[in-house]
Amino acid sequence: MTKATIQTWLDLGFATLINEGCDGLSAEKMAKKLGVTRGAFYHRFGSREGYITALLDAWTESCVQQIEQSQVFLNTPSALRDAKPLSPLHEYAWELPHQLDIAVRSWSQREPLARQYQSRVDKMRLGHVLNIFKSLNISMTKANRISQVAYISLVGAQHVVSSVKSLSFEQFKHALDTTLQDAIG
Repeated sequence: MTKATIQTWLDLGFATLINEGCDGLSAEKMAKKLGVTRGAFYHRFGSREGYITALLDAWTESCVQQIEQSQVFLNTPSALRDAKPLSPLHEYAWELPHQLDIAVRSWSQREPLARQYQSRVDKMRLGHVLNIFKSLNISMTKANRISQVAYISLVGAQHVVSSVKSLSFEQFKHALDTTLQDAIG
């Protein structure tokens, strides 16, 4: 049998969420996929709750890192000066792990702990999107309203675009860009 690291378990958890949903997060099923015993799962995480917490902590940390990377762009005057007005939003929003976000949001509908983490991440992300729009030197009221519309539109598109055959994510991006450009003037 091979030895599975914590990162191996987490990577498998993310892939399982995307491909099978939260029902696939069974110690027995995942141990079998990794070629280890179920005891290895409990040795690493102590319990299913310990694993769920580790998985959600890792997801949240990756979301924080994405915001921090995007913040670097916002804090670089030359990058902002040379960029189109919505470039900071593009650099951030279009690079999000959309499949994993869909899976975690779906999971949060069934799992209270996942719901708590999802809420925390939504608040962080919405705050970051607000900072992006505030950097465009528009009023706080307008920046707040536009950031909410942009974020909620993205979350909705993550769920709808894959099921609506006549709409591609690229078409959504173009439609949202045009709408936001009109809104910021």
